[in-house]
Amino acid sequence: MTIYTIFGICAVAAVILTVLFGVILKKRPDSWLLLFFQQFAGSLFIFSGLVKAVDPWGTAYKMEQYFAEFESAFGSGLGAIFPFFAKFAFAFAIIMLVLELVLGIALIFGLKRKFTSWAFFVLLVFFTVLTGFTYLTGYVPTDATFFQFGKWGPYAESNMKVTDCGCFGDFLKLKPQTSFFKDVLLLPLGFWFVMSWRKLLEVIDSKAIANGLFYGTIALSTLFCLQNSKWNLPMADFRPFAEGINLPEAEAAALADEDVIEQYLAYKNMETGEEVEINADDLGKSPHLWKKPTPWKAQTDKNRRVVIKEGSTSKLRDFQFSNEEGMDISDEVVAAPGYQFMVVSYNMDKANRDYFKQVNEVAEAAEKDGHRTFGVTQIAATEDVDKFRHELQAAYPFFTADDILLKTIIRSNPGVLLLKDGTIVEKWHGRKLPDYADIKQEYIR
Repeated sequence: MTIYTIFGICAVAAVILTVLFGVILKKRPDSWLLLFFQQFAGSLFIFSGLVKAVDPWGTAYKMEQYFAEFESAFGSGLGAIFPFFAKFAFAFAIIMLVLELVLGIALIFGLKRKFTSWAFFVLLVFFTVLTGFTYLTGYVPTDATFFQFGKWGPYAESNMKVTDCGCFGDFLKLKPQTSFFKDVLLLPLGFWFVMSWRKLLEVIDSKAIANGLFYGTIALSTLFCLQNSKWNLPMADFRPFAEGINLPEAEAAALADEDVIEQYLAYKNMETGEEVEINADDLGKSPHLWKKPTPWKAQTDKNRRVVIKEGSTSKLRDFQFSNEEGMDISDEVVAAPGYQFMVVSYNMDKANRDYFKQVNEVAEAAEKDGHRTFGVTQIAATEDVDKFRHELQAAYPFFTADDILLKTIIRSNPGVLLLKDGTIVEKWHGRKLPDYADIKQEYIR
């Protein structure tokens, strides 16, 4: 799916809703065009909000990334406030997702039109700032900060620290440039709503029912977000570690899917001033450009790379964890035959100790049946792994991996995966882990 497909779906939904409200229900809008875009914007916000609300932790982790980059961009002055904000990244994520869903419903039904118009516009400005920052950091070299404009150079995706704005969560990864242009395109629509809020169609005549729908959406959206984060795993998993994935096979496929790139080299004839560009693969066929003596000189600042086909950017490409000696043993461990339990804790200090009591009981019972359990935690905690195991009374070994990888694998700290021959059979939130007897009856054949 692409952004054009999403826009197309929302446009179709807008046409249907426009006909429903304006023709069938005979609400008679002041402007049919305004009504269409009212329904389009509402549909887009509901779609965008839903695909993120099924996984609020994904948005929270993205906010943490932004706060870290803002700290670097603004320096020791204003930047000092962003580590504080990062502590509340989850709360910010919930507020933003609930607001997005509420504004979607409010636009479709014309609820609280003045507030909705202004909130929609302000949220678009906020999104534009985020996506604009993400995109523009492509012009900032690694030895410069964002506000050192004099050091900005040619655009390079490799310069960006946040490579995806998270506009549609893990459902659809958009290039920063696409995300930014999308928000810039929507900004005039938000401004139009602010200027014409009185003309937005009110579908519901009863104020009591309209208020009930508005505040009911807030309550239900909040509960929906919490159900998919604090209380359980996401109800839809768009990440490359979903149930049914064979990890060794998926990792091999991701690693094999490399970028296809053509490199073009620039040369200038220092006698005539003529400039030429040649494909690097064809350089051997043109020795007059490089075989001395020659009037041709390489213009390295004008060399360019053209991506013919983009390879995989899946986190499976980073799937590895190490033992105490620092050796990557992920393939050896994960691909082991039979059933085994993988316990994931992206941060040991933040891990819920109560959840580990149930994890340890399952691990002990599984061990008696001949099924191995192993844990994976963050690399930064290497020296504290044994201390952590002792505190938890965990008899199974722990390996270390990148915390971002672990956050991607499962949205719980700790979380548990049941593997069979390297395939993910089931995943459990720490608070939802069943007894081993139930797991054995349901999943272990």
